[in-house]
Amino acid sequence: MKSVITGIEKVYYSIYDEKADKFGVVKSLCEDGGIDFEVKVGETSTGLDSGNKQVGLEYGLGKIDVVTSITSLDTPVYSEIYGLQLATTGGIIYNSKRIANRPYIALMAEKTLNGGDYEYTTLFKGKMAIPDQKAVTQKEGKVEFQTLSLAGNFLPLANGDYMTVVRNTDVGFVQADFGAKWGKEVILPTAKV
Repeated sequence: MKSVITGIEKVYYSIYDEKADKFGVVKSLCEDGGIDFEVKVGETSTGLDSGNKQVGLEYGLGKIDVVTSITSLDTPVYSEIYGLQLATTGGIIYNSKRIANRPYIALMAEKTLNGGDYEYTTLFKGKMAIPDQKAVTQKEGKVEFQTLSLAGNFLPLANGDYMTVVRNTDVGFVQADFGAKWGKEVILPTAKV
């Protein structure tokens, strides 16, 4: 039976320091509530011409978009992933200069599969777009839950890696080794030789 994704258990993030080429402390993106996680990878192609005839195509990586919808995001987490400052009176200070220089982050999602298995996805380097601020008036007697939609664009690291997907059913997967690191550090892959 093929493994089918049935849900998401946890989503983590880590600030990526581009100058030092290293990741910071891994933290939980949100502790509770529903989470949607979608990755769209675009490809580009360029025609290679020789005079008046096409001799081939060159393929490359296009845009890597991530969309995450969650029911809540704590203020300190929100301020950190967008590079904003917390106010001494509470809340977040939105500053155009800080938003323009928001940090790169890594996103890590732990997905559940049918049969009790897991899939671990890590996107290494991206910036999240500032989400729209919106709310809907409740109808009398009804609760309308509202989600925060987070979207971002991700890029490859200097070596070209942009994402890993690991399943606990993969050949070579060792739960004790992987489990000791997952959610505690960003795990960079090593190619099998």
